Amino acid sequence: VPSIIIRPCSSYSTGTPISVPVSVAQDGRGYLVNVTMGRPPSVKPATLLLDTGNDYTWVACDPNHARSGPHSSLCNSLQSYGRQCNPDDCVLTMQYGDGTSLFSYLAIDVINIGNRTRVAAFPFGAATVVSSASMDGYFDGLLGLGRGPLGFAAATEPDFGGVFSYCLPSARARSQQGFLQFGGDGYYAGRKGCIRLSAVSPTLSPAFYALDLVSLTVGNTSQAPRRPVIVDSGTVFSSLELSLYGAIRDAVRSSMDHVFQQAPPDPSNGLYICYYSNGRPLDNSFFDNANVTVPRIVFEFADGVSYGPLTIEQMFFQEEAVANTTSSAKFCLAFSGMNGPFSVLGSFQQQHNLFIFDAIKSAVCIDQSRNLC
Repeated sequence: VPSIIIRPCSSYSTGTPISVPVSVAQDGRGYLVNVTMGRPPSVKPATLLLDTGNDYTWVACDPNHARSGPHSSLCNSLQSYGRQCNPDDCVLTMQYGDGTSLFSYLAIDVINIGNRTRVAAFPFGAATVVSSASMDGYFDGLLGLGRGPLGFAAATEPDFGGVFSYCLPSARARSQQGFLQFGGDGYYAGRKGCIRLSAVSPTLSPAFYALDLVSLTVGNTSQAPRRPVIVDSGTVFSSLELSLYGAIRDAVRSSMDHVFQQAPPDPSNGLYICYYSNGRPLDNSFFDNANVTVPRIVFEFADGVSYGPLTIEQMFFQEEAVANTTSSAKFCLAFSGMNGPFSVLGSFQQQHNLFIFDAIKSAVCIDQSRNLC
């Protein structure tokens, strides 16, 4: 388990928006920021995965931080996190959708993001046991940006008003950077692209940014959803309720089965519709010379907000390592189907667009008008 070492930090100006770089994980699956935990001395930052689907920040490290005792009001309020009370500690256990399991001590300490963003008493998990096939040494933990009481938005509300935004760069361009900004303009009446969050439901975590989906347009047909959509940067590929996924899957197969040879699925990523790319890199001109009409996909959210049409880059995933090599190189439809109380809009489908989260006014705003990263 990697250890996190401390370094000094400086303060920031209250209320001033702060922007920090966002990089792509080495395997192209996820987006990362650098933080430091605790007080001096320090040697290097920790690298955390951006996760708007979770409000619990954790770092794989030795639990040598100021811990929250088992009878603190914060610990006592966290029943949904698998809380256990030991004589001296508040222990939290977590299980994630990708199979990652976590054993951590709830700690309270300084967190620093970038050069100026500093929170003096931030609750996070000092994780001593992490079982994860997805980390692969690319990151050291999660930055919980969800709406719950442990989230970074809640911790920085006095300074940034519960508002943060990001632009996630291309998952294929490891050298590109996006940004994560704290503060700035959040939701206000009349602002374009803003969607009020779904009503509170027993089937939805209070940490979620859940949006009501009115319809999903696939080609020339519209599908009626039954469940809200979670905006989750911690999930890579979008997972949709089965009827919506089936509509996309069938449209893609109808368009491509007669042109491209089917390839084996990619179950490690949950991707099951794959084709051989004949050694060609997948870009926005990939289908220009093929007799293929790529189906148009648009999410129609509440409040009259449309997201899409999705680009080729947002629809199909290709492993960079084999993209330009042998005939065994393949590309896959970057969606999966799921049973459950919601669908998920993953980070892969969020590339290049500005997402603004207002945890206090319960809204998400999407700006597709500019290529910001």
